[in-house]
Amino acid sequence: MDITARGSRAPLLIAAAAILGLAAIVSPAQAGSATSTNNAVVTIVRAPKLKDVTGTATVLATRFLSLLEQNNVRGLKSFLSPAFQLQRADGSYAAKTAYLGSLPHITAFTISDVTATQAGAALVVSYKADIEGVTNGKPYAPGPAPRLSTFTWNGKIWQLTSHANFNALEAPLVAGSVPLLTKARNTVLDQLLVYPTGSQAEVSSTILTLNEGSETGWHRHDAPMMAYIMQGSVTVTYDGGVVKTYRAGEAILEAVGTRHNGVSSGPGPVVILVVNFGAEGVANSVKL
Repeated sequence: MDITARGSRAPLLIAAAAILGLAAIVSPAQAGSATSTNNAVVTIVRAPKLKDVTGTATVLATRFLSLLEQNNVRGLKSFLSPAFQLQRADGSYAAKTAYLGSLPHITAFTISDVTATQAGAALVVSYKADIEGVTNGKPYAPGPAPRLSTFTWNGKIWQLTSHANFNALEAPLVAGSVPLLTKARNTVLDQLLVYPTGSQAEVSSTILTLNEGSETGWHRHDAPMMAYIMQGSVTVTYDGGVVKTYRAGEAILEAVGTRHNGVSSGPGPVVILVVNFGAEGVANSVKL
């Protein structure tokens, strides 16, 4: 083929060459290339083509869980993408900062059935994880549970951009009983348990739900109250500067006669079973 420019064909060949050159600059296959659209510069990053996609995915998934097991916050800050988001099966979620502030407690783990796909700078990994520990105030359910992680190439390393858990993280129901409180005699402020006298005894129970960040408002209880945290966590500030956090699975005898305020500290809403052991004419809760 004659590619020499002659006569009137020269401008056309020059223009074609210019267009092909521009296409090569903005092609996704060009590492670190940049183009301008409406004065905005877009940088296209090319990820390495993995020879063993599943092997790399297994290493990355294992590193994520290992960092959690080690409670390595510094390592996780680097490993998680700035855009990181976590979705839990119970509907709660967390972005990077919130997640780092409330990491799960992992004591052991194994992963299996890893399947991975790569498309450019995205690596999507599905696998099963068998984990021992506590997450979001709940024990991990025994046995393998599905996970889905997405990693992205930032030009230097693979970072975890999103992670989803697809099991409810609730232990299976088994026959028997689980004690919540056993012969408790003192409140959380070490006050001796005393029942109201002088009138007919009354027992009331409610389920209190507070969205993350919501408060109960300052109040006090004039009669004994048991609280069982069914989901989430609540941070309570008492007169005198005492601050306590109660998490899912904990049961307490709340302070009596002491002003306090509870804040749903997440992640997600807090759900509390409240049982008041009062008496006729005695207020279970007094707003202040």
